[in-house]
Amino acid sequence: MQRSECQLCGGEAVFLCKAALYPGAEREIARCGACGAAFYSPLPDDSELSNCYQTAYYGGFLDKYWKDYRKGLRLGAELKRLKPAGRYLDVGCALGTMLAGVRDASGWEVFGTEFSAETARTGFEINGVEITAAPALGAAGFKADSFDYIFANNVIEHLPDPRRFLEEAKALLKHGGCLRLTTPNGANDLSPNELLWKKKGAVLVTRHGGHIWFYSERSLRIIFGKAGFETVAFRGFHFLDALKSRGLWPGALRRFEERRRRPPRRADAPAASTSQTRSAIPPETSRAVDSALALWRRLFRLPGLTFGGDFDILLRANKT
Repeated sequence: MQRSECQLCGGEAVFLCKAALYPGAEREIARCGACGAAFYSPLPDDSELSNCYQTAYYGGFLDKYWKDYRKGLRLGAELKRLKPAGRYLDVGCALGTMLAGVRDASGWEVFGTEFSAETARTGFEINGVEITAAPALGAAGFKADSFDYIFANNVIEHLPDPRRFLEEAKALLKHGGCLRLTTPNGANDLSPNELLWKKKGAVLVTRHGGHIWFYSERSLRIIFGKAGFETVAFRGFHFLDALKSRGLWPGALRRFEERRRRPPRRADAPAASTSQTRSAIPPETSRAVDSALALWRRLFRLPGLTFGGDFDILLRANKT
């Protein structure tokens, strides 16, 4: 049984299963016995990770354009209650749709970062928000102690060095500033791969392509502490997704098999023009319905219940 060292806690990790980082790229997954995190072993480098993303990957976000914008409105309202004015950064903001909602509801200065320069440009043209194209947070050129609140939605599971990202985020935050993270519950994220491997020796692309870390709650709390953050809140959500991904929903294994047989997406798909992107935004949905659904979902985002498919975490940067 192959063994490797966990970069998060230094514990010993052993082989768990095989998974496909992207179609045709079968790799081994190891799980740490000390902190519970799983990861590709060895971790892929930047050149290999680039194969996980389409040129125009943001196209999938357009279907939920209004949902994302209104999520931004709700977060903006929270920020306005926190402080009448401040500076907000969204890391990995894609087209900046949620960023635009935060701006419109809070009056705060808003900024975004995005790996893809094409996406950053299109986001500025579509949503009128400032987005910096940068391969890493530390390369974006922001000054230290310049933000009151940083949001990173489904980012750290993609990063080879998550602790470095946390340290860079802390450096950008003012004393007492907040870092909000959402990231998949690793056990849920990896479960289809583990189940198919153990039952059939079958390999499929992970639930969300490009995820290279599959975090447990314990592993996250360890790296938060090492980076010098105080954990303010740690909640689980997307409980139905967790049941489906862990094979506890009728027909789950069949759906995993179907996903395995889907033809691969083209990694070299050309980026859409701004006018094509704008025309792909669906008609505005009902704000009342969106608000009601958001309130319903909020009932299931509970502290202490971390079975859900994803984690929602609030951290505070206390500096001396």
